[in-house]
Amino acid sequence: MILGSCTFHFTFNQLGISRLPSPSDMLPTTSMLTCLAFLMASPSGNARKMNSRHERLIEELTEGYNPFVIPLADDDEYMDIKLHVRLSTIVDLDLREQQLAVVFYWELKWADPRLSWNKNQFPMEKISFPIHKIWKPNLHLFETIAESRIPSSDFLVLYSNGSMLYDGLLKVVSKCTFDVYYYPFDKHTCIFHFISWTNSNDEVHLNATSSTWSKKNDDEWRVTDLNCSANNDEIFPIVTCKLHLKHAPQWTIMTLLVPSILIMVADLFAQLMPFTRINDRLSCQVSLVLGFSVFILILADNIPARAQCTPLIAQHFISSLSFLVLSLIHSMIVVNYSSWSTHPPFIVVHLLKRVLRCESQGADGALGSDDHEKKSETESLTFKNYNHYLPSVYTVDTALFWMYLLFVSVYTTVIVVKWMGSTPCQVNNA
Repeated sequence: MILGSCTFHFTFNQLGISRLPSPSDMLPTTSMLTCLAFLMASPSGNARKMNSRHERLIEELTEGYNPFVIPLADDDEYMDIKLHVRLSTIVDLDLREQQLAVVFYWELKWADPRLSWNKNQFPMEKISFPIHKIWKPNLHLFETIAESRIPSSDFLVLYSNGSMLYDGLLKVVSKCTFDVYYYPFDKHTCIFHFISWTNSNDEVHLNATSSTWSKKNDDEWRVTDLNCSANNDEIFPIVTCKLHLKHAPQWTIMTLLVPSILIMVADLFAQLMPFTRINDRLSCQVSLVLGFSVFILILADNIPARAQCTPLIAQHFISSLSFLVLSLIHSMIVVNYSSWSTHPPFIVVHLLKRVLRCESQGADGALGSDDHEKKSETESLTFKNYNHYLPSVYTVDTALFWMYLLFVSVYTTVIVVKWMGSTPCQVNNA
């Protein structure tokens, strides 16, 4: 009620009502005195004192402070800097371009004895301190295409003992060589380096820790681990972070692998169609070849064109396309073979002439001169009925089918051996 009455008096004067106050209005009333006492007892006075204390503390700490000199005491060999890196999210992973975009949450902790204060004089445990007024570690992310802070933080947390906490978000776009040999069951390791370019190992030592988010990730890529380790033996200390990723293969299996296997099975059953329906078989096989070409184009858009290791799935697709084409050639051979009885090819006629000529020359010793004319007549009749020397169309079709099935079995064995064996080449991101 008191606050409401005070507000009423102030707003009444701000409404622009032009009325000259009467002498009775000039006298202090009980409500006016109550409002005055309330305003004097409000916490705004303490807030102003706290702000003044904060300002005086910052002025006292920065007086004579040189932000370009590393805060090392005489008995200190080096400064310990703790870096904690946590993976926040995966923005994008482009296998074809071999680029990875991630967002890191980072924390830097170090101590500056020049920035400590007595809590009896300034009763504050911690304050927000402008970063540009003090010395800070200068760490850079090495081997990146682009990086940006989200957003750029201009303040850090300063504690009474001189220790500091500086954190923020960092978006990184890095070039990472992916091992796609076992795609889509592939696992990758991307490496990031944080380097202190301005301070050598004689001045600073880095300590690194890492973590990932605790929630389950159901995206296409799953983070299995993030390991960060510091190396202070180099001239400039360096922190190496290894990000381990695993590909979730469900989508690729359903859209690429399963359809490719079904097309191969359909091609096998197409070859079992009877010879009397050879035209239907050819139409079916041509459709399978065209459909399989679409899946090859989809695969080409998902894997890198210049990968160090040729993926097994690419070898599988090219081999399957080759078998589909061989199956189509098999049917075409059967169609052509069925027409040899009326239109024999030139090579068959030529070979058959040579065979018959050899048989006639071998029979010259047993036949007399009177039988030469009879032999020539027999040779002519045999050549006219040469199709009796050739196997039936059904026999040729069956033989070609079993040869095709043998090739597919050998190919399947080779793929299984490659899958169970070791990777033929190793990808090095170090």
